Amino acid sequence: MPLNNYNLPQQVVQQASSSPVKVHGTIINVSGDFGRVARQGGIVLDKSLLCKALFDTPAPIRVCLPRRFGKTFNLSVIEEFFNVITCKDAKLVDGNVDKAAGRANRMELFKDSLLRGEHPEFFEEHFCKTPVIRINMK
Repeated sequence: MPLNNYNLPQQVVQQASSSPVKVHGTIINVSGDFGRVARQGGIVLDKSLLCKALFDTPAPIRVCLPRRFGKTFNLSVIEEFFNVITCKDAKLVDGNVDKAAGRANRMELFKDSLLRGEHPEFFEEHFCKTPVIRINMK
C-alpha cells in the first residue's frame, strides 16, 4: 500500500502500538523526561521502536493527542536517541565535551531497548548522530 498523507499517521501509530512491549525500572515517576526517569530507575515502557517508525516515515508528522497521553515523554525518547552528545551528557575536558563518556552515559538508557535488540544496524547508524532542536511551547 503506497504511503499518502491520509494514512501515514495511522501507519506510524499502528507500527508503534503493535510493537512488542518491554518494561524497565521499579520506581513510579511521572516526569516527562525519559532520561531522568530511566536514570533514576523509574518504570519505563520501552517505546524506542518509535524512533525507527518515525525515521522510516517519509513525510512530516503532526502529533495531536489528548493531555497526559505521553507526547512529551515520547519526544524525549526520540531526542535522547538521535541527539548528538552535548555538555548535558558528559563533563567538559579541556573545554571540550568528552564524547566517549557521553555516549556511554546515553547508551545506558538504551542498553536493553527493543530498538537495539531488534534493529542493531539502525541503532548503530543513527544513535547520537543528529542534532535535535526541541522547542517547548508551555
